[in-house]
Amino acid sequence: EAQKFISELKSVLFLLSDKLQTDAPEQIYNLAVLAMQFELYDVSLDLIDSAPRTMAGEWLKAEMLYESGRYLELLKHIENIENQMVQTAEATYGAIYLKAQGYFGLGQKEIAIRLLESLSDKAPNYRSTQALLHEWKTS
Repeated sequence: EAQKFISELKSVLFLLSDKLQTDAPEQIYNLAVLAMQFELYDVSLDLIDSAPRTMAGEWLKAEMLYESGRYLELLKHIENIENQMVQTAEATYGAIYLKAQGYFGLGQKEIAIRLLESLSDKAPNYRSTQALLHEWKTS
């Protein structure tokens, strides 16, 4: 029963995406987020790849890669984002934060901790930096 529902949901999401391509392509991001909410990560990534390219979309894709456990792809994607983005403090913080999580996911705990410590020095209240540092250092 659940598999049937998931299969039908995937079909509906892709049909909606096809329709939105011409009517309102920016709404495809909402479909991608919906798919991610159902933990349909492959679907969410396929949808986001069919959406118009924006920096916000690239960051959303990075979050999807993290949530789906695709840490190596996440690190490569963050590198691509860094090469394209305007260097702002917020963008740099986001890149460091996601890189740390990617490295931690790949088992590179020391690198992850060093990245978060460097982020903590500049922006101690950024997202859950302090909580992650505490968790990673005590695990």
